Order: sequence, then C-alpha cells, then structure tokens
Amino acid sequence: MISRTSAELTRVFEKGLSQQQRGRTDEAAGLYQSILDRDPGHLGALQLLGVIHAQQGKLESAVTLLRKAAERLPEAAETRNNLGLALHTLGRHREAAACFEKAIALNPRYAIAHNNLGLTLVALDRRDEAHTCYERALAISPDYPEAMNNLGAALHAARRFPEALGWFEKAVGIRPGFAEAQTNLGKALSALERYEEALAQLERAGTLRPDLAANEL
Repeated sequence: MISRTSAELTRVFEKGLSQQQRGRTDEAAGLYQSILDRDPGHLGALQLLGVIHAQQGKLESAVTLLRKAAERLPEAAETRNNLGLALHTLGRHREAAACFEKAIALNPRYAIAHNNLGLTLVALDRRDEAHTCYERALAISPDYPEAMNNLGAALHAARRFPEALGWFEKAVGIRPGFAEAQTNLGKALSALERYEEALAQLERAGTLRPDLAANEL
C-alpha cells in the first residue's frame, strides 16, 4: 500500500514536471526542493532540480544534486551525462570526462555523451581523441548538427579547411538557424580565401546571433 506521504510527494512531483514542461522553471524548482526537504533521497527531484540549477548557472548545487542522483542510480547514463555537463561548465574537465566515459560505458550508443566527451577532451588538449568522439557520435546519429559543427571545428583547428567546410555546410543544412555553425562556415570560407562568400555567411550569422558573429566581421 502506498503511504499518504508517498502519494503526496508523487502529486507534488507531477506538478513540478508540469511546471517545468511549461517553462516555469522557478516554480518547478520550488516544488522539487519541497520534495527534497521531506525526502532528501527522492531520485526524480534530485535529477530534475540538478538540471534546472545547471541551466540557471547554479553549478555547484547542480553538481551536488546530480552526484547524489548518480550514486542512487548508478546505471543511469543520462544522469552521468548531466553531471558531466555541469562539471565541464565549471572547468572541472577531468571529472567531466570521467562522467561522460561512464555514461558511454553504460550506453555505448549515447551519441550526446560521445559529443560531450569530445568537447571536454578539447578542453584537455586531447584533440585527436576528441575528433574520434565526434565521429563516433555521428556514426550513431548521422543527422546530429552539434557533432557536425564540433567535428568541423576540430578539422578547422587542424587546418583541414575543405573538410571542415563540408561539415559546417551539413550542420547548417540540417539546422538553418544554427548560428555557431553559420559563423564557423564563414570562417572556413575565409580560410579558403573565398572572402565574398565568407562575408555573406557571417552577415547571415549576425542576424541570428549578433554577439557570436561580431568579432568575425
């Protein structure tokens, strides 16, 4: 038989989910926190409040919550990935890499974790390994624009400009409003001395994200 307290917490959690799905993250966070005040080990509240705190820039709190969730559910690849993202944003790249590697060990076809591991390996100056991570992500999910953009950036850094250009074009083709890939496309065209085309792409990126393209024009 479900206890009255358990049933009440379930109702509060469902209300939090509803608020979060509507974009009302502050309200959802308050509801999840109220659950944790009564049940500090509530797995769903730990996970989702951790994600919200990461989105809000409360990264130390996010790490604490997500680490607790990972300890309670060690086989959850998504929780390890979310913890890795918070650690990566904090600049704790070695810990982040370990989280992404664990997520991949739990789910080898987790394309997002492969891509995120690549980003962290770049921060650790392990660029060849990062390149491989992006390729693995794309082997699993061929229409993954973030991985295309990141692979293009890795190739661009290696001065393999024609190959980089191809990946940026693919990323923009799949997601036309992808400002970062649009900017990188302009930079690759410039590196290939196709300046008029580069300017057109950077101007297009500027309409999407003026802050991103401004330094390239």
